[in-house]
Amino acid sequence: MTTNKVTKKKSNLPSVDFGIPDNYDSGISQEDVQIPSILMLQKMTELVELEDRDWKPGQFYNMATDEVIDSFNALIIKYFVTVRLFGDKDSQTGRADIERFSSDGIHWNDTGDTISPSEFTYKENGKFAKKSFHYLALLKGEKLPVILTFKGASAKMAKKFNTHLIRLFPLWRSYFGFKAISEENAGNKYFVLKAEPKPKKHCSQEEADLCRGFWDMSNDSRISSNEMNESDNDDNDDEEPVY
Repeated sequence: MTTNKVTKKKSNLPSVDFGIPDNYDSGISQEDVQIPSILMLQKMTELVELEDRDWKPGQFYNMATDEVIDSFNALIIKYFVTVRLFGDKDSQTGRADIERFSSDGIHWNDTGDTISPSEFTYKENGKFAKKSFHYLALLKGEKLPVILTFKGASAKMAKKFNTHLIRLFPLWRSYFGFKAISEENAGNKYFVLKAEPKPKKHCSQEEADLCRGFWDMSNDSRISSNEMNESDNDDNDDEEPVY
């Protein structure tokens, strides 16, 4: 019976002998691969991928599967922090350029200097360093990881999330549920990202093996995604936070 099952599975595969040598390498460096993200949709979100499609604020767009979803469960694989220091806002657009950026959340990229705690102190002109919190995650039922980002108005929620994460060993031991919750500030309504622990929803052995493999990968090379790059400055809009 075992032999018949194996034969049946093999018969569904393409009967092609590629003659691949043991030292085969695609030549694509991990640094040149961009990890897709889960984006929380706000009223002012503009994405080419969502043109002519029905969606509403508070939903999520999964770039990996090209799907709009209401909520999701995921295992957390690894944690990252980036920091941005914004300059003066443009009088016409209300947008501010990024003056300084840190890809590790500890040192400024331009000088290598350690970021001083005082640089995070709130200033009315908005010129203070702001953290974004990123998580390499594996969504339930998926085989490839995505990036989840807490920034802007959602940054405060990341610290509560981290309180739960710090108790897990490893991080991917059990699932978290993610959803959007509505907030309002000075008459402006928007959504923030919230994570809820699911301690009874443990990962399977297959999922654990996948997460460990992606964790090893993230240690070998820097993870790259839109939300972890310097050019991503959507979180400088105080009236309509992206996350």
